[in-house]
Amino acid sequence: MSRVVVVDEETLAALVRTSVEDATATLAAEVNALKSAVAVLASNKPQAEKVYLTTAEAAELLGVCTKTVKRWVDTGALPHVRLPGGGIRVSVAELERVLHRAEAGLEAAE
Repeated sequence: MSRVVVVDEETLAALVRTSVEDATATLAAEVNALKSAVAVLASNKPQAEKVYLTTAEAAELLGVCTKTVKRWVDTGALPHVRLPGGGIRVSVAELERVLHRAEAGLEAAE
């Protein structure tokens, strides 16, 4: 059974504005998580620097859940390498590139 909902133009504009604001806030939070991760990577240079991270390691550094990193991988937002056994590895350099692109996009949105 279908339902038809009638919304006036002002209400529709408010709903769209709220959705855009929510999306911008989410993007800003993800950019901040990426900034934190890059800062951690830059400040904690181990003797044998790690070039690739598991999705769990990337998620921990970014302050997001593993599912979020996997979603970014699946949508192509985060370049990765698939291992023969099906595992996923994310390049530290790619994390930094994604961060810089996200920062540029966020600044352009403001």
